[in-house]
Amino acid sequence: MLVEQNTISDANIGLYGFSNRQSTIEVRNNVFNFGLQAFPPSNVVSNTAIFFDNPVGYPQNLIINDNQINRFKTGVFLRLVNSNIVYPNHTVAINQNLINLGNVTNNTSVNHYGVRLETCSNIEVNSNDIKRTGANPISSSVPYLRGISLTRSNGCYIVQNTIDKMGAGIYASGTCSNSILSCNDLKRRFNSFFFNNAVIGDQEPANTANGNKYTNNLGQYYIDGNIIANPLPNWRYRAIGNENIPPVAISSFTVNGILMPANAATNCPYPAVLLLPPIDRRENEFGDIVRNQRNFSDFANAFNFNEKQMAYKHFRNNNADLNLGCTDDTLFADFYANFSNACIGKIENASDAICMGNMNLAGSILSSISPQCNMEQNLKEVMNIYLQFYQTGNIDSTGISLLETLAMGNSTLDGEAVSMARAILKWEVEDVFPGERYASDNNFEEEIAEDELRVLVYPNPANEIIHISINADVENMQVYLLGIQGKLLQQVQVFSNFTQLDVSSLPAGMYYVKIVVNQDISINKKISIIK
Repeated sequence: MLVEQNTISDANIGLYGFSNRQSTIEVRNNVFNFGLQAFPPSNVVSNTAIFFDNPVGYPQNLIINDNQINRFKTGVFLRLVNSNIVYPNHTVAINQNLINLGNVTNNTSVNHYGVRLETCSNIEVNSNDIKRTGANPISSSVPYLRGISLTRSNGCYIVQNTIDKMGAGIYASGTCSNSILSCNDLKRRFNSFFFNNAVIGDQEPANTANGNKYTNNLGQYYIDGNIIANPLPNWRYRAIGNENIPPVAISSFTVNGILMPANAATNCPYPAVLLLPPIDRRENEFGDIVRNQRNFSDFANAFNFNEKQMAYKHFRNNNADLNLGCTDDTLFADFYANFSNACIGKIENASDAICMGNMNLAGSILSSISPQCNMEQNLKEVMNIYLQFYQTGNIDSTGISLLETLAMGNSTLDGEAVSMARAILKWEVEDVFPGERYASDNNFEEEIAEDELRVLVYPNPANEIIHISINADVENMQVYLLGIQGKLLQQVQVFSNFTQLDVSSLPAGMYYVKIVVNQDISINKKISIIK
């Protein structure tokens, strides 16, 4: 899912994601504004621009990049969000966002965060610009004005961020083992780091300056609070301005830290944006297909064949999608290779040969095909007729008879050969449907005379919701929404005479609604979706 180039104003939560199971989401180039005339009232506690909550704890692919966030109390809040991949290939990252919390007073008693991580793991927070306007922070603002806040979040990389005028530039509490806090530019804050009984651990690499810049520190210490460390934190620092301020309140540490002065290696060891794995855009559409995880209650073999054929054709036409540099590249490449050597791949190769005028090659390919199901057999027969037409300019009576038989079939159950036969015969799609009574294009009702059954499918055209109702009690009703080429898009089973289909996410175009009543009477309706 891509959330891009939106402007969201004065929403209590600008973007909310909940329990996005093993999903891939990218949020980029959006603008979130709150309280353009006045800062949000103190009772709007949940005022957050981007909030992802994942209580089930499934690993996610979540990228939040290049957004502008203005005057929210919290810029980005992740709770229970986990990446199952560690540096340098995080799959959850908050990078290069501009977060301006606005003119927050120093005497606030409401927490404000640029970025807030709570019970997360392996999150990258990199190259964000976090600031507030107004007066310089004071000591009482340390727990309330936090640039980046970590609570019980392990393995996180907080690097290359610029944080200005916050009570605490980076605030950590609870166990945050193996989290790296490095190369951040901390300006005009009361404390650069404040630890509230935090477990951080050693900072790496062991012989390199962390490269955090402490510019115009306003408090007594750069690093303050209580830290519980095992092993001891191996802190190195590089100060700019106010260099006479003690770098750390050693006496306030539960276990004394080892503070190493800056050495010659002052360059940040981390790049401006850590290496992110490419988002696997194949997963949502094809992942369960190539893994044989699609489940259909009816016509399973037919639907599985159609789905795999669709996936194969996508990769054939978009070969670059087989090598995205993702973990599952081999899985998709093997799927494509297997189908390339099977009937579907050979049919496509034969079609290419015909288009190039190489009829001998096309004939050789077709003769090598050993169909494994009726849909493959149908495809081979139609392609042989297609080849005959290109070779002779005619189709004999046997071929015409076979095409007519196939054209009367169902493109979902009998395969792509049905559509090909209709195209060769120049039949319109709505001229036939497989042994069923076909509905006309009236907007509201169709009648099956012998049963006096009225089926309403409306509105037509539709935009968001399609309503389907029957004028009689039924034991069950199955509804299928199919694309114009017969691809199954939705399937529902209901035990009443009314249901709805949500088509808001589908692109504009022509679709078919197939309704099966009591497993006996079947009717098909062509419907338009407009946007």
